[in-house]
Amino acid sequence: MTFAPENKPGYSLRLFIGLSFAAFAIIFFIFSGLRSGLNRLVAGTDSDPDQNSRIKFEQADPLLTKIPGLADVLDRPVISSADPMLGNPAAAITLVEFSDFTCEFCRTQEKTLLSILKAYPDQIRLVWKDYPDGAADSVSRQTAIAGRCAAAQGKFWPMHDLLFDEKKLDYDSILGLAKKLDLNGGDFKKCLVDEKIKKIIDDNIEEANALDIKGVPFIFVNEKGFLGEVGLEELKQAVENEMNKL
Repeated sequence: MTFAPENKPGYSLRLFIGLSFAAFAIIFFIFSGLRSGLNRLVAGTDSDPDQNSRIKFEQADPLLTKIPGLADVLDRPVISSADPMLGNPAAAITLVEFSDFTCEFCRTQEKTLLSILKAYPDQIRLVWKDYPDGAADSVSRQTAIAGRCAAAQGKFWPMHDLLFDEKKLDYDSILGLAKKLDLNGGDFKKCLVDEKIKKIIDDNIEEANALDIKGVPFIFVNEKGFLGEVGLEELKQAVENEMNKL
């Protein structure tokens, strides 16, 4: 009697499932590897393994590389040797005026400032800052330059007084004032177009903008600011308040 092998369909099914699972696993790992490689290629990490860490560092705190502007560091005017001054150079109280020779309110403010200077000759000093309008060819800016050119010959304050007193200001009248003060006419004319002098005016304007000054006259009594024309009594009170802090 011949015996035929027993037919076992369950064994064949398990073999088929096992082979299918193995094939699926191989395909999955191949696909996963390709996807990982593609992601690295897109991200650029294959060519630069430190790129991701560098990006994280650069983005971690963007304020680390911020360069502070003038407005970030100023809370009061900066006094330099370029600024015309009256009074006691060593005074503990400084009055700084941002002004314009063509401003009517500035003209009347000057009388008050000179009065306060006389009232406290040893306790205060008065410092001038130009704040003309921005137009390069304006009379406002030209008179500011004229004042600085007179300062170059040691006569800022006499020119200051004449400019405020002059009813009609233009190029010819400015030259006339220089002649009245016996300035060197040739040097004065050259100075009127000197870029270094213009830079002084521009620096004053930039400083005023950084201090958020909106108009003239603007007076600082040490760190306290006053916009617009300030009366004598109010200025005296401000000076007295500063003296009480000493």
